[in-house]
Amino acid sequence: MAIEETGNGSSEHTHELTRTQVAAQLGISVSAVRRREGEDLHPVQDEKGVWRFDASEVVRLARAERRRSGARSRGRRQKSGEVAARVFRLLEQGRELHEIVIQVRERPERIRKLYREWLTGLADGEQLRRRTEERDQQRRESLEDERMQLEQLRILCRDPRPRR
Repeated sequence: MAIEETGNGSSEHTHELTRTQVAAQLGISVSAVRRREGEDLHPVQDEKGVWRFDASEVVRLARAERRRSGARSRGRRQKSGEVAARVFRLLEQGRELHEIVIQVRERPERIRKLYREWLTGLADGEQLRRRTEERDQQRRESLEDERMQLEQLRILCRDPRPRR
């Protein structure tokens, strides 16, 4: 980063980062950096005419963006639960697929998946999950057995001993 200590103990910020470097650090395009100039970013022009940005300002902006991004992702998780609750309520009211899609503004595939969850009680759902897990484990074991048999056959086929 571009922070220099002055003789009196205060920090003086130097403007060393280019637009391209700022864009890379923030994960945005160069034109998005330009749009933020004067608002979130305050570059200065160097002696060659290149606009330079204060690294500490970019770090602060990146932190703020991460905080906002974290809040949005928490909102999406909450929205997911809210969508399920709204769909379940509409299903209880006897609404049809097209009505639910229009009202909730979700894809039909998502509504159908929630419908299957709604139809399955807690105990039945847990039994189904266990059966599926056991079946998948049996399939994995069967595939491993087949793989071992194939490997043994390959070894036998490469055996250099003369045959009688």
